[in-house]
Amino acid sequence: MGTGYSDSMTNAEDDQVPPVSPTTPVAAPRWGEYSAAGAAGEAPPSYQTPPTYQTPGTYQSYPAVAPSTYQPLTPQRKSRTADIAVTSVLLALGAIGTLVALFTASSLGDVLRAEYLRYGLVYGGAPASLQGLGAVIAISHGVLYLAALGIAIPLLLKRRIAFWVPLVAGVLAAIVYWGSIIALITGDPQLMNAITPGR
Repeated sequence: MGTGYSDSMTNAEDDQVPPVSPTTPVAAPRWGEYSAAGAAGEAPPSYQTPPTYQTPGTYQSYPAVAPSTYQPLTPQRKSRTADIAVTSVLLALGAIGTLVALFTASSLGDVLRAEYLRYGLVYGGAPASLQGLGAVIAISHGVLYLAALGIAIPLLLKRRIAFWVPLVAGVLAAIVYWGSIIALITGDPQLMNAITPGR
């Protein structure tokens, strides 16, 4: 009994499932085959094509800035009114001092004669070193003043501190001037004996 029932069940299942050959190729499912949209015949969605990029060397060029309109970014210095005033005054004093030095250089003989008269001495004439000292005073003062002008004015135009230039030039000129006068006086033994008696 048991054997006949199981055999009838197996035969019924075999009749319902058709045999599939292992060598039969199975086609791949098409788009939307198992969906309601595919059954209605909807076409597959179209994908957006990727954007195209420019090849190197084809970038847009921008117009160049004209040289006349280009302005470099340089820091603006503040105006130094006090420095301009002090520098101008020192340059004016330097011009007066230079003129006085040039006059003195051409009249060192009178300076020496005045010193002789001051101490009651008889002036016997200018020494040989008188002309050399006069040339030193004249040339040094002229060069120093021109150098002060040539350095101070560009500094003022650039708005930089410039008062120190004529100040330094004036100190150097004073050293040369008084050094020459002292050399002139100490170079005369008679005048030195009168100035420092008992030396």
